[in-house]
Amino acid sequence: MMNSNVQPRWASMVLVFLFLASAFPFMTSLGDVDRVSVPHVLAPEPSHAGTVFDYILYLDSARTGADGDGHLTTVEPEGSDSEEADAADEEGLEFRTDELDASITIHGEWQSSSNRYGIESYIFLRHRGSNSTADYQFSLQIEGDSGATEIGVATQDVEGCPAWQTNCGYSTYPIRLKFDAGISEVVIPAGSRLLLRISADTTCEGGGGGSIPSLPADCSAQVAWGDIDSSTEYSKMEIRTHALETSSISLYRDDSTHRYKEEVSEVYPNDDIEYRKLFLSLDIRSAFGVVDLRRVELSLYNPDAGKDLIPSEHRIIDLDNLASQGRSLVYEFNWTYGSNEDVGYYTLTALIRDQRDHQVTIQRTYSDSSVDHPLTITEHGVRSSMTNSSSDIIHIPPGSFTSFGVRLRHVGDLSLTQTVRVNLISVFGSDWTVSVPADEITLDSAHSSVTREVTMTTPDDLATMPSDQTFRLRFDIYVDDSKVDETWGNWSMQKVDVHAAPVVTLYHDAEFTQPFYNSTRSAEDNQLTNPLPIEAGNTSTIHMRVFNAGYDSDPFKIGQIQKPSWANLEFFDSEAGAELPADDSAIGYSIRELGRFEAIEIRIRIEALSVESNVLIDDLGFTVSNADNLSYESSIGLQLQRTYGMFATVVWDNDGDSSLGNVTGITAGDSSSVAEFRIRATSVRTDDVEIDWNFIRVEDIAANRNGDDDLTQWDFEYLDATMSDPFDFPLTLSSGSSEEFVVRMRPDSLARAGEHIVVLRFEQADDSTREFELQVIVDVAIGMPQVRLIQGTANVEVMSGQAMDYEFEIRNDGNAMVIFEVEVEDIPIGWNVEVSPTYIPLDPSEGQAVSISVATAECTRAGVTEQLKIVAKPTISILGDTTTSYNRSQAYEEILEIKTMSPKGTDGLRCELVNPRAETMIFIGAGLLVLVASVARRGRRPVAPTVVETSAETAVETAVESEVIDFDQIEASISEIEDFEDLDG
Repeated sequence: MMNSNVQPRWASMVLVFLFLASAFPFMTSLGDVDRVSVPHVLAPEPSHAGTVFDYILYLDSARTGADGDGHLTTVEPEGSDSEEADAADEEGLEFRTDELDASITIHGEWQSSSNRYGIESYIFLRHRGSNSTADYQFSLQIEGDSGATEIGVATQDVEGCPAWQTNCGYSTYPIRLKFDAGISEVVIPAGSRLLLRISADTTCEGGGGGSIPSLPADCSAQVAWGDIDSSTEYSKMEIRTHALETSSISLYRDDSTHRYKEEVSEVYPNDDIEYRKLFLSLDIRSAFGVVDLRRVELSLYNPDAGKDLIPSEHRIIDLDNLASQGRSLVYEFNWTYGSNEDVGYYTLTALIRDQRDHQVTIQRTYSDSSVDHPLTITEHGVRSSMTNSSSDIIHIPPGSFTSFGVRLRHVGDLSLTQTVRVNLISVFGSDWTVSVPADEITLDSAHSSVTREVTMTTPDDLATMPSDQTFRLRFDIYVDDSKVDETWGNWSMQKVDVHAAPVVTLYHDAEFTQPFYNSTRSAEDNQLTNPLPIEAGNTSTIHMRVFNAGYDSDPFKIGQIQKPSWANLEFFDSEAGAELPADDSAIGYSIRELGRFEAIEIRIRIEALSVESNVLIDDLGFTVSNADNLSYESSIGLQLQRTYGMFATVVWDNDGDSSLGNVTGITAGDSSSVAEFRIRATSVRTDDVEIDWNFIRVEDIAANRNGDDDLTQWDFEYLDATMSDPFDFPLTLSSGSSEEFVVRMRPDSLARAGEHIVVLRFEQADDSTREFELQVIVDVAIGMPQVRLIQGTANVEVMSGQAMDYEFEIRNDGNAMVIFEVEVEDIPIGWNVEVSPTYIPLDPSEGQAVSISVATAECTRAGVTEQLKIVAKPTISILGDTTTSYNRSQAYEEILEIKTMSPKGTDGLRCELVNPRAETMIFIGAGLLVLVASVARRGRRPVAPTVVETSAETAVETAVESEVIDFDQIEASISEIEDFEDLDG
């Protein structure tokens, strides 16, 4: 009989065990909460240099065309071939890395068994020689062009499998490659390879002799690598190094003269746009190549403002866009930062994740260690420029009075008032008179730009000009009477004998009062709303003035004429009335010599021939240059449109903020959002004949059905000029008459954001070859983001503690490119969820697969259904120079249901104790009642043999004290107790 005193002690042990087991999942959950991933914000981090990481070099299948038996790579061999070979062969086995793209330092680990530093490896080995031992030798070498140098060695004895054992399997052996005594680290130069050589000697001989004749002896000393069958592990080598240590990142001004030369360290928030252009260069020196990279992120971050200046499309780099330059992987781009950016310090950072998920932070550094930030947007600043010259050159005539304007612009924080004092720094001879502004110039938000005049009276002899021919001014900047900064204005000075390109202006009228083109203006400013119309078979005249902007008298010429095939050109001296003579090339025209600041007026006669041509609108261009020096020239470029009795133009549209013929801000699919154009069609015939003109439906014109500008689903209305009634076509026009009508356009819901060029066409009713085309622009705005998540993986029961991968497709149903962020919410405690990729740029109607890996917590109750919320959040949309941001309320959500199941056997028993079901709790409660009843009978039972107490009680005490729960031992002890209770009964 069992001693009654034993039961309370046994019960207390069980209660202690249950208490510890119940606490276990709670503690595990806390750990899991710490591991829940949160969105990473790139912010200033320490420099990456000097950091050491743990890398794994896997023994994988040899690459095609590569030397050796296998490949050493950082990429896990999952899915590759399972390979094996005999290391006892004469040549042995060789495994190599690719050529290292950067030098690395391998740091050894101390091995107490050998009292040396070395590298840990784990290799799958198998020796089949019966009653034999295989002696494996391992040699780690640096292989270069001049040969190989050994840096680490190891040996391993492997006993052979008995001859009768038919399933002789592989075992993983820890191989400790030892460095030479006193060596703790080894440098591997760029361009070399790591080489692992494995050979073996055996004590048996092949070809029979086994103890069982039907199973001949095998003396092979085999090595397995790749994705080894029936194993979740791999042959591998662990090294401690930094594969990205020599990588760098730099920021330059985006200027061809400064790129790669002048690293920018200070910019201004309201600078001129040409000075807000930056150029970033990321040089990744990855020793193991691009295959070792998993993700690269960029930021130019100000933690105080919470602002990242890197354009969103460049914050996550597509690894396919890394350009290989020598041994570098380079990513470069330029951009213009916005005006009125927050002042402060911005840290330039590249965050690189590799195949082992190491996070390497590369930051820009200076040789001056006191500077710990790469870019400052400073609050004080003034930009100076000349107002009457686009070339920053001051032309100096001898014995004359000349002047130029200096514009000072507040480029810093406009909330601060600055005063500027101007100082002349250049030294002129005593025969010069130079005057600069003497007053203090105030710059603030109301007067951010001020122009002052600098005057000079020059001598006849310009020999006393500053020796470097540079006009220098220093502008001292004050705030509250304290000097805070200074800036310089430096302009080149050129003497009067320098020639200048002529200034060419085109006019509609012979009185030269209606200019429409000037060679000193930008191409955008010279762009005409409509091409110049010329009636087929007729002539038209435009007028040109050529001005000699140089100080010397020079002859000029007209050349490089580009004209439509259906046009003829003639040039006449307006004053003399004579046609300009042909120049020496016989394809241009000569202009007489023009004195300093002299102009000539020229009449250009254009004849539109009636020859066949499919081109209605064509280019007209030519140059006017110095006949003695062709480098001084002005280019003229415009468009001509041949008409056939009718000309049409836009005279009004419903967007007063854009240029005529361009309507912006139209919302796709909104019936109230329309683009309206009033068209005036005018007859340019000279006879009195009335002609009917058909207006071709917009959707029937081929140009309106092609590519992204497929307008067939748009809604079009054709109204009278008052927009009250439909317009009744055709148009009937007589000589000089006009008619007006309105075209109303309503884009459909699928219209892409951006500009849509709409072609309007008129055809003569009785001759469709006589036609006229007109183009208008409808700019569709970026609509609300529309996204769908489509689950591609079926829901199945998932074992607790196991992982399951789910595939979703995310589709952009909106009308603009949007960068979406996919994340998972409502994650149960203890579960781990990973999303790849996280940020996904999608064009309209484009989709991409998203992988969501879900690992359930251990001992999750069976039959529980958890609902995870998959959220696709639009972050930003980019269209040209326009970036639109979105908030959480515009996200799309999809529910992923996961039903769990419990493990079986011992794991199931442990999980039942750790996280019991209700019925289990009832069972435990009933057991406790039995224990209480047993205590009540205490003293009435005879003493049981002491050995039982010792065996059962000690088993539990030992298990609890050691914190190692042996469930088989507990089950056996419970069985003993039940046996003694049966005896007691």
